[in-house]
Amino acid sequence: MSGITFASNTVASRSGLYLNQYQEAVNKSVERLSSGKKFNSASDSPGETGYINRFRAAIMSYKKLNDNLQDNMSLLQTADSAISGSGGISNILQSIRERAISAQNSTLTSQDKQNLQQEVEDLIDELNSVIANTEFNTKKLLNGEMGAKVTGTDSGLAGYVTDTVDSASYHFENIVGATQHVYDADNAPSGTTDITGSDYDYTESLGTTGTITLDGTNASADGNFEVVFSSGTAFDVYNNSTGVVTASGSVDSEFTVNSVGITIESDGTFADGYKLNFSLTNGNNTLTTVEDGNRGLSANTSITNAEWGSDAMMNSYFDIKFQFDSGTLKYAAYDPDGNRMGSWVASGSEFTAYDSSKLDGSTFTFTSADAGTGDTCRVQFANYTGLQSAGGTIVVSNATDSFSVSYTGEDKLSDVVASINSNGGGVASAELDTSSGSSILNIKAEDYGKEARISMYDSTGDFVSTLGLTEDTAT
Repeated sequence: MSGITFASNTVASRSGLYLNQYQEAVNKSVERLSSGKKFNSASDSPGETGYINRFRAAIMSYKKLNDNLQDNMSLLQTADSAISGSGGISNILQSIRERAISAQNSTLTSQDKQNLQQEVEDLIDELNSVIANTEFNTKKLLNGEMGAKVTGTDSGLAGYVTDTVDSASYHFENIVGATQHVYDADNAPSGTTDITGSDYDYTESLGTTGTITLDGTNASADGNFEVVFSSGTAFDVYNNSTGVVTASGSVDSEFTVNSVGITIESDGTFADGYKLNFSLTNGNNTLTTVEDGNRGLSANTSITNAEWGSDAMMNSYFDIKFQFDSGTLKYAAYDPDGNRMGSWVASGSEFTAYDSSKLDGSTFTFTSADAGTGDTCRVQFANYTGLQSAGGTIVVSNATDSFSVSYTGEDKLSDVVASINSNGGGVASAELDTSSGSSILNIKAEDYGKEARISMYDSTGDFVSTLGLTEDTAT
């Protein structure tokens, strides 16, 4: 039996191996040329591939960081435009400052100052709008929402970071946070008036009628007249049908109306604003009626359709004054300081007080069927019935400090708030909240904890008790 012989061609095998190696080298060269990369897979250089991947990750991170920086620059540019751009916060504040300085001009009338105040209020509304509406990617930038806030879903924790937080880990559980102690007012403003008091006819209280003498001449026409004093002796005489001044004079000197010579003797008392009224009948040489004070009677007077501002003065009075304008008898309300609180309107028409006045935008209709020019009707007004109109002093204190605030019935509640905020640094601050309808005054401790807990009482007067200021037990 013949044997089997295996033969190999060593030269051919080597040639095939070298050919394969050459082909692989050519393929890698072509891959590198087409991709432009020295390494296309981990097998190209296992030792260097790790470095390449780390560099690639770092480059992507830097690109994303650059994107974040660009977004934040856009956010800051938006905020900067709202603060310092045209129509921004800085310009609005400068405009408010200019009007505040203009209001110090002693040549301005009360109406000029009211107009400036209205402009300031409009600018404040514009300022609030900029703060409320400036946003970037739906995030509010200027209303405080961008501050860091710590919240918890289970513990009821809600606080704000007030100092540096280090890198340590913190776990919050069953936390009861400290609160700021608060006093609330539970007595809502009532807005009540009284026009039946003894001082309703205010002009009558300013003097007494002197002896009146006539020269005996018959009157040439019927007429109703108002004598309004501007000093202790001088006066003007108005035709009550037209409001026109028909004569001027002084006590002990004769003046003439409708052909009748009339003298008011100096045996009366005549302060500024005092008045008397009289009537003449055609062909008659006597005064058919003579009355001191208002022509309009309280019995023929009413206040209707009143909507009183929640921040109107607390307990005082206002005066309704009548005068003619282009042949129409009109009235306006004046505060205790003599400032007109709204535009003149016809008797029986609705009066609207300025928002900045002591009646805080109140509206009402005052009707006097028989009023005359120069009539002044004093109306007792109280937003907090029972509060002493003379005012008083309240004291607010914590464990270490205290301060006091004085007020009068002429003040608005916002005036008391301003005084508390001006004097209560470090102890308490106050704010008005008209949204609830009942608790409109909140007085809050400036700090947290037991030592900051505040107390308050009436040193004089009855502010705390009348407004029902009590501790908020939840604070």
